[in-house]
Amino acid sequence: FVVVCDYPVDDTYTIAQRILLTFHVPFQLEENTSFKLTTSIGIVQDISHYSDVDEILRAADKAMYCAKDKGKNQFDFAIPKKANL
Repeated sequence: FVVVCDYPVDDTYTIAQRILLTFHVPFQLEENTSFKLTTSIGIVQDISHYSDVDEILRAADKAMYCAKDKGKNQFDFAIPKKANL
């Protein structure tokens, strides 16, 4: 899923940590059945570096996979593409 929010970097960091903590708590399905999820989050901080929504989503997706590569249950920030000079 995608979460879109327009907050300063510190707030974005806090929101990502809260999402991770929320999913860290095991879900109870039945009386004796529970499971725990891991969450990997990709964050795009400044959308002005991208030309359209598809580029933003691709950048967030790439950051999410970088978070997964770090060991899952983490978040990572997208690195804005460089302007063509």
